[in-house]
Amino acid sequence: MKFRLEEIEVPEDEPFKYDALKRQPVVEFVRNLIKQLEGPFVLALDSPWGTGKTTVVRMLRASLKSEGFASVYFNAWKEDYVSDPLIPMVGWCWRRPMQQQPHQTRCWPERSKG
Repeated sequence: MKFRLEEIEVPEDEPFKYDALKRQPVVEFVRNLIKQLEGPFVLALDSPWGTGKTTVVRMLRASLKSEGFASVYFNAWKEDYVSDPLIPMVGWCWRRPMQQQPHQTRCWPERSKG
C-alpha cells in the first residue's frame, strides 16, 4: 500500500504544466510580491501536511528562475537529525554553490567595502 503520492514534475521552462490543482494564481501572487521587495526577506509558507507546500515552492522557484532570480531551497525535514537547524542550513549554503558552480563560494554575494 502506498501512503505517499509521487512528486509532481515541475519543468523549469513550464512550471505550471502539470498544475491540476490550479496553484498558478497563488504562485504568481507570491512571485509578484517578491519582485516588489527590496533587500533580504524571509517567507513562511504554513499549511497542513500534504496540502502541496513543496509543490508550490518548486513552482515558485522555477517561475522566479525564469525571471532571473536566485533562490535557495533547504528541506529542513531532511536535515532533522540536528537540534539546531542553522548548522545544516549554513553548511548546505556553503557546499551547494560549489557543487553547482565551482567558481562560486557562497549562496550570497560578497558585499563591497566602502
